[in-house]
Amino acid sequence: MKLTFFFAISMFGFFIIGCSSKTEHLEKPNILLITTEGQAWEDVPSQMPFLKMPALEKLIAEGVVFQNHYSNAPLCQPAKYTIISGLYPHQHHLMEESGNWLPENTQVLMEYLSEMGYFTAGVGKMDFKPWERMAGFDMRISAEGLGENQSDTLKHDDYYHFLKSAGMSRLDYLEKLEYPEIDQIAAWPFNDSLHINSFIGKAACKFIEERCDIQAKPWFLWASFAGPMYPWMPLKKNFDEYLNVEFPGCRTVEKELRNKPFDHTVTRYKYMRSIIDYIEENPLEENETISKVKAAHYACLSDIDTWIGNIMVTLEKKGMIDNTVLVFTSTQGALTGDHFNFNGGNAYERAAHVPFLIWMPGKNERKNITGFTSHVDILPTIIELAGGERQNDNIEGKSLVPVLSGEVTGSNHAFIEIMNNYSIVTAAYKLGFYTPYKEAELYNRLEDANEIRNVFNNDKYRDIIDSLALIMTEHYQHLNEVMAERKEYQSPVTFVELRQGKSAIDEKAPYIANKPFKMMAELDISENASGPVVTYDVGNMHGFSLFLDKGYLCFGIRKWGRDEIFRVSQKTGGRNVKITFDMKNNGTFIISSPSLEKTYSFKSDWPIPEPTGRPEYFSKSLYAGISGEGWTKPYGNLPWGKDLDGEVKSCLISVGY
Repeated sequence: MKLTFFFAISMFGFFIIGCSSKTEHLEKPNILLITTEGQAWEDVPSQMPFLKMPALEKLIAEGVVFQNHYSNAPLCQPAKYTIISGLYPHQHHLMEESGNWLPENTQVLMEYLSEMGYFTAGVGKMDFKPWERMAGFDMRISAEGLGENQSDTLKHDDYYHFLKSAGMSRLDYLEKLEYPEIDQIAAWPFNDSLHINSFIGKAACKFIEERCDIQAKPWFLWASFAGPMYPWMPLKKNFDEYLNVEFPGCRTVEKELRNKPFDHTVTRYKYMRSIIDYIEENPLEENETISKVKAAHYACLSDIDTWIGNIMVTLEKKGMIDNTVLVFTSTQGALTGDHFNFNGGNAYERAAHVPFLIWMPGKNERKNITGFTSHVDILPTIIELAGGERQNDNIEGKSLVPVLSGEVTGSNHAFIEIMNNYSIVTAAYKLGFYTPYKEAELYNRLEDANEIRNVFNNDKYRDIIDSLALIMTEHYQHLNEVMAERKEYQSPVTFVELRQGKSAIDEKAPYIANKPFKMMAELDISENASGPVVTYDVGNMHGFSLFLDKGYLCFGIRKWGRDEIFRVSQKTGGRNVKITFDMKNNGTFIISSPSLEKTYSFKSDWPIPEPTGRPEYFSKSLYAGISGEGWTKPYGNLPWGKDLDGEVKSCLISVGY
């Protein structure tokens, strides 16, 4: 029978069908998998002395620690799919967050273990699609994240029902996240027991107490904690403590993203966008903002560690600790400001290099493994620890049990596949090939541990690149095909000509941000005409518009969604009206026309904001005589979808003249 927590919820007063308090000896060990989201390899007390995670610290001191363990796909959903399938991302076809499930007939970890006689339970944030999928679990207690916006309140997982039983919903705390000093960062505003990680931790403890072993079955429990990813809502007691910590600086250099592959800009703006916007709008507060991000990040880890400790105490109290194997890892790291990024989604160390340990009391002595391992190896390792076959033709990962026993030392490399980019990491180098552009990276890890200097184009590394590329093409049989489809980076256009109703979108539109530009327009309009002449939009947030308001020519600049409007004091109208607009570097712009009695000069707050990364990331649109088909907020008093009362016969725009 497949069960969910849905059947019986009353402030953690679980009634789980088939549970027993029996503790008789079982030949097979219980297996406990604990995962976090966003915890980098270095996010452990031995490397970050200010980090308080005593429970994890004890496990590290007593367990087998894999020092070079990598998330093959450092984003939440792809990483979890890799863990439960034993397949590399290019095989399970999920190389970024999406609405897809694994390919049909893919057997997952829980199904393998069920066939081996295990009762399987999942507690916490699984990121399955759809989210309520059982995925081979005999029982699930679902808590699919704190949420990020109001739409997340519609997800009726078990955490939703738990909050409802307490008279609240996700909306109660999301509203407190929406307009704090820094968006998406706030201390948890309610009783600690109502926090999602408290819910997950207590549910895991309760499961162990109830021992779902109706037929004396061994159990597999996956406790998947929600964090320390955004939105950050750590418990106040921990958040306050970390706010006073002086954190290490970020691994960045000025204008780094301009010289790195395009997808590093994508990961900056695609994830945690509200934090990025806040920093770019308030550049003088960047260091303070990053410190608050880090304080929230580490406070969330301390929150989770409390429950790791409680889980271990529960195992000991129930007499199961000697027959339980614990596996701990994180789905991916989080850059927390390194390389001008905050999330995972790339091959940088803080994104892909994650903690991994196996704790088996009395079965393996404490040791450090220096060979390379990765998430794809977790499934076959757990299966062998549970008494199954070492290898399966349907699984790509390799069991690490021989590494535990000292038979082998692990691999000399690991693969990282994310966002259709492919990387290999060794002790000395990290090589990555990127799409959709012909871009690549090579880092000499021995000389550049912070991964700042891309030496791919340095001829002295040509033999290294060739040897690593050969390993990659043997692993990715389709890699050469993917590389052949990449395109050259196209330089932004600097000149465009439009007429009434026409547009230039994305790569056909010039990037107009920090450069001077000129417009020369010829119009056919009435004396009291209204409507847009030219509207330019960047990322639905910044832009400008030359428009008419009841015959008066106006120019608006939009920055961070707010408008600054300038108005000519004389009406403009008639056939073949010619207008020249000239924006200078210093923000002064000049509007002139034979139809006007004088030349008008204004001082504006130009330029519009320029992104930290590659400008081609942002959607760009340029429209003549129309307001962007209604999706771009009009300037001034113009209504949505308003077209010009007349015609733009011609408009020429040149940038950076």
